[in-house]
Amino acid sequence: MTAPDPRRRSPSGCRPLLLLALLGAGPAAACTIDIAALSFGSIDPLANAASDSVTTFTVTCPVDTAYSATVTAGAGSYADRRMTSAGGTLDYQLYTEASRSLVWGDGSAGTSVISGAAGPAGVTRSLYGRVPAQPMAIPGSYSDTLLVTVTY
Repeated sequence: MTAPDPRRRSPSGCRPLLLLALLGAGPAAACTIDIAALSFGSIDPLANAASDSVTTFTVTCPVDTAYSATVTAGAGSYADRRMTSAGGTLDYQLYTEASRSLVWGDGSAGTSVISGAAGPAGVTRSLYGRVPAQPMAIPGSYSDTLLVTVTY
């Protein structure tokens, strides 16, 4: 009799990525940012498929103001972002567009910055996440904390 595969007991669960916001100082009156955590939900490592998720953030300024939004790499690097748990790590990535080809970062190491203009009505942008297939993932709750900086 062989021991049961521990990966079959329960799918791997991912807790939301916590995205913190920090506003930069600029010439306009204070702009605000509202950002929702990105959650990948439960992931079945045996499905051998990527898991995608989307969240949004809204920038609101008292008058039309140009802004740029950057994000830190978190626990890994921009090329190799990782969520952690007590039992291991889980690779993931954040992107600026739905095709998931432009990595969101601070403009270094080939990453992209999100920029635009926001006014009193606010502007909402989508952020796209992907956990690639990881058949050897250890079941558990994984998370990472990133810092978003909005400069205006």
